[in-house]
Amino acid sequence: MSEHALLQVRDLTVTYPARGRGDGFTAVRDVSFDVPSNTTVGLVGESGSGKSTIGRAILGMSPISVGSVTFGGRELAAITSRDRRALSSELQVIFQDPYGSLNPTRTIGQTIAESLRHVADLSASERADRIEEALDQVGMPRSAAARYPGNFSGGQRQRIAIARAIIGRPRLIICDEPTSALDLSVQAQVLNLLMDLQEELGLSYLFVSHDLAVVRHVSDEILVLLRGSIVERGQSARVYDNPEHPYTRALLDAAPVPDPARQRLRRLARSAAAATT
Repeated sequence: MSEHALLQVRDLTVTYPARGRGDGFTAVRDVSFDVPSNTTVGLVGESGSGKSTIGRAILGMSPISVGSVTFGGRELAAITSRDRRALSSELQVIFQDPYGSLNPTRTIGQTIAESLRHVADLSASERADRIEEALDQVGMPRSAAARYPGNFSGGQRQRIAIARAIIGRPRLIICDEPTSALDLSVQAQVLNLLMDLQEELGLSYLFVSHDLAVVRHVSDEILVLLRGSIVERGQSARVYDNPEHPYTRALLDAAPVPDPARQRLRRLARSAAAATT
């Protein structure tokens, strides 16, 4: 891990207090990792593994019990609420549900512009230009700015959510299961869009997913999370092609493969490899 990484998470523990007596529930335990600039780090685990809690802790939406989160050289727990709001243009999030993440009573232009509210010294015409630019970048027509979320499909809504995330020109975007609610063909389009935007805009991603195959497609490094702790980490190709932890192998076997015969062969290969170790 590097002291110069864009995002540094050190010894992160998140414990939620018990409602009655007891020690509470620890959702994340002693997690450390970096997200360098212009890099995607994938955080993979099944539901309840703590992966979304890590994203929420970075965003200030869940309490940090132990440890630290440093972004751009600033420890986030030490900054004021005003500074945290100002930082929101640099640190953005794309949520899982394209239907629930957009306010149905606001136009697309109003929704996208939300991410500019802490960007100073922008005139009305400059804001309008930025909205059009963001829509262009995600492959949506400029006329979408005057319409409402109900006029668009799930894949289009997720493109709009991406436009909202990039309009403030962030350095890091937390992608929290951004494709899991979409059809497979639309998933591929959204993933390719995210990778194109990363190259074009110099973005970094923390990509959270339960699907190891999806994470492998977009990530440089993969962290595998089990019951709140990292059980395996490594370069994407190594983790996917030669997983070391039994839980990682189980996640890989659970990932959907279009060809059932290929899925059976993959499981047989995993079994044979396990028998020789």
